Amino acid sequence: MEAKPTENGIHLDAEFQKRLEAFARARGLAPVVLLREAIEECEANHKGGQANVAAEKSETLFDRWSRKGYVGCVKGTPRDLSSDAKYLDGLGRG
Repeated sequence: MEAKPTENGIHLDAEFQKRLEAFARARGLAPVVLLREAIEECEANHKGGQANVAAEKSETLFDRWSRKGYVGCVKGTPRDLSSDAKYLDGLGRG
């Protein structure tokens, strides 16, 4: 697959470019903003060292995904599957 540059000159293959654009569109952001957020989060995770690891342990995955806007971003689905009995039917049974 041929890589094409983004607006910032980062070369991405066509499939990754499509995924990036779709994810950015779903979040209502420009792809470059989404990339910037990802890089800033990566930097913050590495700069914090041990202090950051401790903070991450107290933050749940739900907390992180909520903060980033991933929770509830799928259109046409219930907002909270855990509160809808029809989605819980049979859960935990082998």
